Amino acid sequence: MSRVIFWRGVSLALFVPLVVTGTAHFGAPSPSLLALVSSLATAFMLAFLCLGVSALPIPRFLAVSAITLLLLFSFGLTVGNWWHYQYFQAYLNFEYLLFANNAGAALNSVDEFEYRQALQWLSIGYVLLLLLFLWGALSKQRLEFRRRLSAGVVSVLLFAAVTTFVWVGAQISHVKRVNAFALSPVFLHPVHAFFYPLSNERGGAKEGWEYFKQKNTVVEKHAFLPSGYSAKSFNVLILTLESIRASFIGAYGDSRGLTPNFDAIAKESVLFSNFYANTNYTIKSENAILCGIFDHNAKLSIAEYSGTKNLDCLASVLAHEGYSSSYMHANSSRFYNRDNFMLEHGFSDLYFHADKVPHRDDGRRYIGWGLADTDFYDLALDRLESYSQPFFSQVLSISSHYPFQYDWPVDVPNSKKSLELMDVQERIYKGYENAVHYSDYALGEFWKSFKRSTLYENTIVLITADHGVWSFDSEKKLALLLDEEFFRVPLLIYHPEIIGGYRVDQVSSQVDIPLSVLDLVKAEYSAQNYIGKSIFDRVKEPWAVLMKGGGVSFRGQGRACIREAVNCSGAYQSCWAQTSASDSKNLTGSASCYEVEGDLLTGKALKKSEEDPGILGLAYDMIYFENQKVFADDKVHYLTKPSHTTMRELSQEENLPFDG
Repeated sequence: MSRVIFWRGVSLALFVPLVVTGTAHFGAPSPSLLALVSSLATAFMLAFLCLGVSALPIPRFLAVSAITLLLLFSFGLTVGNWWHYQYFQAYLNFEYLLFANNAGAALNSVDEFEYRQALQWLSIGYVLLLLLFLWGALSKQRLEFRRRLSAGVVSVLLFAAVTTFVWVGAQISHVKRVNAFALSPVFLHPVHAFFYPLSNERGGAKEGWEYFKQKNTVVEKHAFLPSGYSAKSFNVLILTLESIRASFIGAYGDSRGLTPNFDAIAKESVLFSNFYANTNYTIKSENAILCGIFDHNAKLSIAEYSGTKNLDCLASVLAHEGYSSSYMHANSSRFYNRDNFMLEHGFSDLYFHADKVPHRDDGRRYIGWGLADTDFYDLALDRLESYSQPFFSQVLSISSHYPFQYDWPVDVPNSKKSLELMDVQERIYKGYENAVHYSDYALGEFWKSFKRSTLYENTIVLITADHGVWSFDSEKKLALLLDEEFFRVPLLIYHPEIIGGYRVDQVSSQVDIPLSVLDLVKAEYSAQNYIGKSIFDRVKEPWAVLMKGGGVSFRGQGRACIREAVNCSGAYQSCWAQTSASDSKNLTGSASCYEVEGDLLTGKALKKSEEDPGILGLAYDMIYFENQKVFADDKVHYLTKPSHTTMRELSQEENLPFDG
């Protein structure tokens, strides 16, 4: 008996150090003692469960099966949570189970996953744990151990597992108010990050919304438009490039020659030099661009929820002005529930190429996640020319999506070093350079065809990006500057009757696009419905709020505020949630503000300011109020997504040309 207990103790003793060592390997341990203790608590929870199952009076094969399933379940959460954080800088939670239909598309990137070595270490660790516990469950002494072990002891083991689970949940309950988690890293046992929803439990957020709204008070109407400008009902095309940083574009100061076509188009357009993405998720960026709304910060996008949403999206507003509308994407309609959401909010024609050609057997070129940009733009232009006018259309590219390791048809100029001589980080960086260069090449080919078409004379074109990409190992910069690299994205606006070649330096962001488009075509709208502004108006205090993984940062004209972060969670990541769990109650506790002279992308004249960073707390309030406006009754909308079949049938009943 003593021998059995001894080996059980050894098993548990080996288990805990492995957890601590493993978390340190995949990211710096949290500076918060509470976060570390909670991570260990989740480790003990799994250990108690396995030991408790081993001691239960059940057949040996059932004990083996149960322990195996427990560890496989934990391994699945570990890899899923870890991979999800590498790309999105946000942890999984139980809500994602209800939207698992997107998992298959996400696995497209696993073939080129650049963290294979770390994944191998995770796998080895779990295999060792599995063998360790199975050895205990299969040992000859198990029967005697089970006979002598009282039911009370077994109950204590299982009770300990449940208690640690509940305790961890209690520790993070206060973090729900900021829509984020502050406990990390938890890669080996991320059960608490998985099972606790990122819900909001707060009120009184309207003051934050009004604070930012009054900053957009117009000082000079159409200050950045030529005098005598007269709006007309031109067609409107929004071309959104996937994962393109402004810092890689020549018009924004880059000298590598990666984007000659964007740079050329900028010379005949209006360029916005301080334009920001509001989020790190494509679908949430789309909702900012198309509806002028701040989506959820860390939760699933509002597009994934059912029910009536209080939104004034561009397609719906422009429909009242006689516009037809279309949405085109090279991937599947099921990704982020786009087919339902876009139909619900005014788009009358949807085209998702992966739905039309699911097996990629149409003879076209495919790169990564979908149809290559060059082929997709050709197809999109054909469709645009066939639409009744005026039309409004959103076209989203996809070739430059992570992981960037594709057979690109064009090479980066002046690239000398061979891929075979590069390490993993260099290959990712090189891959991203190639992605940007190819995206620009495809844009140039599209623009040549567009200029030859009749649309060139009667179509307003906005070219922007959904977001940037994370920082690379070679970019050792202040956290604020890395943040700038991620969120600063390009925006140019081509207008047939505006002589371009000039730039607007006023700070703006994606939530400003709806009012700007409506302003350009002189549509009837209520500006009070939107938190944003028209980027052609000079406003009192221009601003941009940027959200990622539960954190926020702020940009104003000549100033910036950010919550300081530390490195965590593997390569290229920084993590707001890594700060003290108790500090999350004080949203400005680790925040800093800076005075900025010049361009943040070049890091010029940057010095710390004595300004109160409480504006970040107001930003959280504003975002939450935006969410409240969308969902008047959370009980109605909470995770009850309708079937796609129902929406397709609905579109057919209403004679909508659902081309999916």
